[in-house]
Amino acid sequence: MHISKQTILLVILGISLTVVSQAQDLTWVSYPDGALTHNFGTVGDAPVDVTAQWSGDTDLHTTTPLVSPRPDETRGGNRLRTDIIYGDTTKCVTLTIQFSAPVSNLTFDLYFIDFKPFTGNLATPIGFVRDKVTVLGQNGATPVTPAITDYPGVNTVNGSTITGIAYGDTNVVNPVTFPQPVTEISIQYCMGGSYLPNNVIGSQAFQIGPLSWDAQALPVRLSSFKGQALDNRIQLGWTTSWEQRSSYFDILRSADAVSFEKIGQVASVGNTTAGQTAYGFTDASPSLGWNYYRLRQVDTDGRFDESKLIAVNYQEGGSYFSVAPAGVGTVEVLTNAANPQFEVINLNGQNLLHQVERLGENRYRLWTVGGHPSLSLVRMQGDQTIQCKKVFLNLQ
Repeated sequence: MHISKQTILLVILGISLTVVSQAQDLTWVSYPDGALTHNFGTVGDAPVDVTAQWSGDTDLHTTTPLVSPRPDETRGGNRLRTDIIYGDTTKCVTLTIQFSAPVSNLTFDLYFIDFKPFTGNLATPIGFVRDKVTVLGQNGATPVTPAITDYPGVNTVNGSTITGIAYGDTNVVNPVTFPQPVTEISIQYCMGGSYLPNNVIGSQAFQIGPLSWDAQALPVRLSSFKGQALDNRIQLGWTTSWEQRSSYFDILRSADAVSFEKIGQVASVGNTTAGQTAYGFTDASPSLGWNYYRLRQVDTDGRFDESKLIAVNYQEGGSYFSVAPAGVGTVEVLTNAANPQFEVINLNGQNLLHQVERLGENRYRLWTVGGHPSLSLVRMQGDQTIQCKKVFLNLQ
């Protein structure tokens, strides 16, 4: 979707509308009259394969769905019009649109959702048709809720459903936006609380405008993300079902599900559409209790998206403590002990510790001073325990 820098503010009948000039990624001009399914091929920027399919009560008015306007129409333009036969007030029909890859910031307009009297006499109608439209979305198996704007005085919006409350003119429009990526959307049109005289057959229509989305597709479609505590570590695993221009995954961890730190990075396959691709990462220094993780999926252009949170409760193995040389005069320590205090003691009983640097939630770097290369003892005292580990300290 390409959005201009200019925004035009219109005031129509006392209603303020913000209109944004944008290109259309999917237009309806190629849709065959009366077709219940249609593949558009690869369209848009970013390009994705798009398929539209109707289901439910598909005994629609002759030749619909069809592109509007027709030669006998004075309104519409590059919209898909659908007329549902309203002899039965329980009827519903659903349009499902599927995208081969997630699209971001999907937007479109719905038209003419209102409350229509059965006769032209608005004061004493002998029946009425109440439009009811529900819009849903999902990204893989994850539900995505759209943002829908009502048309004041003509229809109302409750969650994902638009309901007609009064008869509208030719300007009735409901903008729809999906603020999160989607791989599929559905638009269900129903006779919502209609009343019809006996033996009355007719039709009621609504229209769907062209679709637009952001110019860059998300790099990854994440299928699953799980974690499990094993001995003194937590094993993370995730799978993707689709990747395009994907570069790597950052693994983020938090103790409070608010503030996160990066604890690792895993390179991604890059481009794949075939089956499931599996990845894994081991957190060797989890905290006691709940550990919260999320993935940051980064593409080759630096664009990224973050996954949902998962939580893993680490209790197995209790407190842990490991040490390793980390360069001249330094030792790296991994421990989940609370409030640890350190000493680095040489063979002469001298404490060589100069400074403690905290690298992360459970990682520390110990800086030493003086002495010669030798076997030393790293002593850690926690709230309820004292532990010692041997390490060869390089002081040159």
